[in-house]
Amino acid sequence: MNWRALLVEDRIDWQSILSRTLMSMGGEVDVASNFRQALALLEHTRYDLAVVDPVLDNANKYNRDGVRVINEIQQRYPTTPLIVVSGSVSHISLPGSDDLLRKFPIIEKQTWNKETFVKLAQDALHGVPLPARHIDRAESVITSSQEMPVAPVDGERKGVPRILIVEDRPDWQVILSRTIEEEGWFWRTVRDAGEALHILREEKIAFNIVLLDLRLGDANIPLQHAQGWQLLDYLTSADLATQVIIVSGEASRGDVATLFMKYSISGFVDKDSFHKYELIGLIRKLTASAKLRIQTLGDFRLWRNGEIVDDFGESAVETLLKILMTRRGAPVSVDELADLMKSESVAAADLRPLINQMRMILEPNLAQPGDSSFIVREGSAYRFNFSTNVRVDFIELEEIQSEGKLYEQEHAYANAIKTYEKALRIYQGEYLPKDRFQQWSVQLRSHIQTKFAKTLNRLADLYARDGRLEEAIATAELCLKQDAYHEATYRRLMRYHACLGNKNTALMVYMTLEKLFREFFQEEPSAQTRELRDSIAAGEPVPCVEINRKSS
Repeated sequence: MNWRALLVEDRIDWQSILSRTLMSMGGEVDVASNFRQALALLEHTRYDLAVVDPVLDNANKYNRDGVRVINEIQQRYPTTPLIVVSGSVSHISLPGSDDLLRKFPIIEKQTWNKETFVKLAQDALHGVPLPARHIDRAESVITSSQEMPVAPVDGERKGVPRILIVEDRPDWQVILSRTIEEEGWFWRTVRDAGEALHILREEKIAFNIVLLDLRLGDANIPLQHAQGWQLLDYLTSADLATQVIIVSGEASRGDVATLFMKYSISGFVDKDSFHKYELIGLIRKLTASAKLRIQTLGDFRLWRNGEIVDDFGESAVETLLKILMTRRGAPVSVDELADLMKSESVAAADLRPLINQMRMILEPNLAQPGDSSFIVREGSAYRFNFSTNVRVDFIELEEIQSEGKLYEQEHAYANAIKTYEKALRIYQGEYLPKDRFQQWSVQLRSHIQTKFAKTLNRLADLYARDGRLEEAIATAELCLKQDAYHEATYRRLMRYHACLGNKNTALMVYMTLEKLFREFFQEEPSAQTRELRDSIAAGEPVPCVEINRKSS
């Protein structure tokens, strides 16, 4: 089916959006920007479809040229289907136009949906009666304040993405600002490159994202010489942490290819096929916090998005991070931090730049350090936020230990063994070994070590329960390397060796324990341990699994 459409629209970007959409449906399109051009085209052609913006001068909302075009089409070709595309309902509240416009379906640019438009156009071309939209007086009176959401006040909405919209079209300003406002993000709107440069250079607001229209102004110059494109040159060459998303209705495929090859833009949104959830998803992806993986057991290492971070600039920055992590998410005051970092010769007044340096190391794309997802300020205190995209080995170890206990309680012993074996793989050594003698690390190191020793004993008992006595012995011996004075572990070793028929080895384990306790504590092993020794020495059978495991 060959068909031709008349598009009457004064804006270049919407001419592009609508004409490309119509041509993608297989039609040919004639474009008119004003009443005279439309009238000249109507003199020679009867169109299969007309698409008309009733206001053909965006600066003058009372301009009636588009309505005059609609009236002319109706008089000349009353059977030609017609779709109205408007910047807003208020733009078509023109004297004498209500009755005429009630006859036709209206597509509002603020809520543009390509699929809806295509469906209407296809119905029209196939002779399906188009639904007329009734616009009563209450609906048509929409003030500009209702169309444009109120921008958030400076200082509001901390910790959320901050977006600068650089767009000269009022309708697209509304579309984009509404989209962002619905997400509760911080935003500002400017109309040209000068305003954008001022707010980026002079104001104290640091933006994560700039949504940039490439045209911005004169529609008669080539796109790559347009104001928006020139602003892009600055944004991508200046030392800014701001990421740029191009939002354009005019860029060709070649333009898009040039953008991605020549400029470090973070995304491209085509107004022609605009869908707000795609833009929201892109912004969320770009502003998501980095993913951290931190090793504290056996050594200290940090990976950001899978890459090792081996340069903290100053040793004090690394120490600061370790202290905050050691406090397990509890706020630490500035004064206490300074006291704990005396060995680094750090005063309270020096902490803020160190904290900001640490924030930028963890999340290099922050627009400003205060946006950090990991290092959070609460009054005059700071804390490490473990609830974001971070994996820390000693936290994972505790979670696995708890999971293993649950499996034991459910008598799912095979699952408990697999879970405790994961703990063995995670525990690479003591907590922050290079900071062994630092006051702030002692308590957590002791807690982790004691808990891991108990996990080893539980695993050893599970091995012994299954008759895997060699593995039980190896696990118990590993436990003694964590805590050489843990009496219950010696009893386990005595049982395991006795169950294997190694009576002498079992008694040697007791002798080692007895000597250790006499030398260091001037004590004898407990009555429970001495009774086990006597049973083994007498050749009596003993249980292979420790019965009382409360102190394990």
